[in-house]
Amino acid sequence: MDRTARHPGMPGEFGHRHAGRRVRDRQREGGVEQVVDVIAGRFTFTGPRGFDGFHEYAVSAEHDHTMLGHALAMSTHGPARLTWLLTFRPLHDALIEDSFDRAEHTVTGIVARPARWSATVRRLRLRLAPRT
Repeated sequence: MDRTARHPGMPGEFGHRHAGRRVRDRQREGGVEQVVDVIAGRFTFTGPRGFDGFHEYAVSAEHDHTMLGHALAMSTHGPARLTWLLTFRPLHDALIEDSFDRAEHTVTGIVARPARWSATVRRLRLRLAPRT
């Protein structure tokens, strides 16, 4: 998995980046020497209170592969500082890795190295699951 720092965080804030996964194109164009196109979607936080910033996905064509990347730039205030570290960050990271797996499966039909949830994520998902 390639580590990428494609989108700098906003000044005075921390940035959290996930790896982009290389996915080989089924149809290959020869001679590409640079990024020829980037498609991005940015999502601004509207809640919970104390989370200010955005996260985004970006897709770019580079050489003979397509890169999918994710960036998170935010600041936390008050109780969100603690809830981010203990709850939201592990769940967010697992969600993003799962989304990379789904994208890879959609494009290639397989997932070469599926992400695995940590014990922390499994406990949090169990604890926070809706009761039926």
